[in-house]
Amino acid sequence: MDRITVIDDEDFQVDLKYKAICDAIGGTLALTYPRYHWRVEGGGGIVDVRCEHATGKAGYTFNLVRNGIPDTKTIIMAGGEILESFDLSRRGLDVAEFLSRPRHLGDLVMVR
Repeated sequence: MDRITVIDDEDFQVDLKYKAICDAIGGTLALTYPRYHWRVEGGGGIVDVRCEHATGKAGYTFNLVRNGIPDTKTIIMAGGEILESFDLSRRGLDVAEFLSRPRHLGDLVMVR
């Protein structure tokens, strides 16, 4: 470790709250949509949700300042919208089917 970042207690408490919110959202998505890899990051009044199997480019952003902490129904809806926009199953990741799909790079479809 070549650098140490020092933050005050107030900032540390805010970071802990974001971590707890992100963990709760990620846990809900993992239970609802099994085997998908979810990335949930928060800070600055927002929480950003992405599915790594959906290229990680598209996602859903929750504005905590405007709308507050999302409820379970809203979290599930957001995850489902991400999956559906990439034609992925809401029932869970089917690895064999996923690996057999054409690969996407930008707007191009690369067929193996």
